[in-house]
Amino acid sequence: MKVYSFNKAKYNNGLLIEAGKIEELPFFDFSDNLHCSDFFVILIFSKIKGYLVLDAHKINVQNGQLLFISPYQKRQWNLENNDVLGYYLVFEKEFLNDFFADKFFVYRMQYFFNPSIKCTIKYKEQDFSLYKNLFQEIRKEIISPKEDSEHLIRSILYYILAQLNRDFCQFHNIDINAQFHQTLIEFKKKLEENFDKFHQAKDYAQMLNITGVALNKLTKKYYNLSVRDIIKERIVNEIKSELLYTNKTVSEIAYKLNFNEVHHLTRLFKKHTGLTPKNFRANNLNG
Repeated sequence: MKVYSFNKAKYNNGLLIEAGKIEELPFFDFSDNLHCSDFFVILIFSKIKGYLVLDAHKINVQNGQLLFISPYQKRQWNLENNDVLGYYLVFEKEFLNDFFADKFFVYRMQYFFNPSIKCTIKYKEQDFSLYKNLFQEIRKEIISPKEDSEHLIRSILYYILAQLNRDFCQFHNIDINAQFHQTLIEFKKKLEENFDKFHQAKDYAQMLNITGVALNKLTKKYYNLSVRDIIKERIVNEIKSELLYTNKTVSEIAYKLNFNEVHHLTRLFKKHTGLTPKNFRANNLNG
């Protein structure tokens, strides 16, 4: 699988951000070859038709759409043609962490770290003009930098991410207050770091130094899901990804994800998908 990495040496000032028109950026791969990137991606499409398979989730893509992709999410495009128009914004997490005291900021963004919701929204015409102009403003500062360009770029990026989070929550009817609850933000981070090792709600409650009951109340209030459901959904998504994009056996996947027995993985997967892992792989290989 091809991995696209951010070119940290491209700019003398070490900027870890890029923006501009999709058609002007050669590294965007819209082919059906499996690939991923090590940076965050936001795409605004004015012209596109087809679908994207993102970590085993099929997402129809069309004109008037915003799409959010997190680092190392595996993707394959299936487009009617490669005539894709729109705007892109890509950046590394360190670009924010070097400037903002809130190291959890990016984890507050529902479109990057909410696995239960598709990472896309439809935009209104006025929204397209707003974000297009902001992306182009960042591009202008990148190619013609001034002494204060880095500060200006970060402030624009901060505004974009926060405003898009509002738009995303409104579009998907999510309680936006969840992004301000520090415990939930830390839970998201712990889950991403540990889902392949720890599968029980009590493990994450201990990591966060709160009771399991308290953590469960928070996830049910803001996500309408139990801690257990969120954990299992993250694990099932990873199993799907391994089945689709690797040649690992079910036993090897079970070992990687710390299942004591293969049938424990099979039972969990079938409960969530209605298929055994082998049937899921076979069905997808057959289209």
